[in-house]
Amino acid sequence: MHNIFVQVALEPGDRLAPVFGFVGMAFHAVHQAARRLRDLPDWQEERQLMIAIQVAMISVLIFGLQVDVSIFRSKVGGFWQPLASS
Repeated sequence: MHNIFVQVALEPGDRLAPVFGFVGMAFHAVHQAARRLRDLPDWQEERQLMIAIQVAMISVLIFGLQVDVSIFRSKVGGFWQPLASS
């Protein structure tokens, strides 16, 4: 399995919605906290931490979308096969 999102989606099947819902709620909570701390001068370090957490969460999503480059050197296979045959 080359794409971690596809692998995670195949493991729980239709029970994946709560997982993505939790990640979305966590990201929203961090975003709201950072926005509320924007105008408070004594809390700027905490706000920077909230922004760093947002960047880390987005970085994980980008990392999960990576595809192993070796798949492009060989015949299309694996989870790409249904896309190639349509």
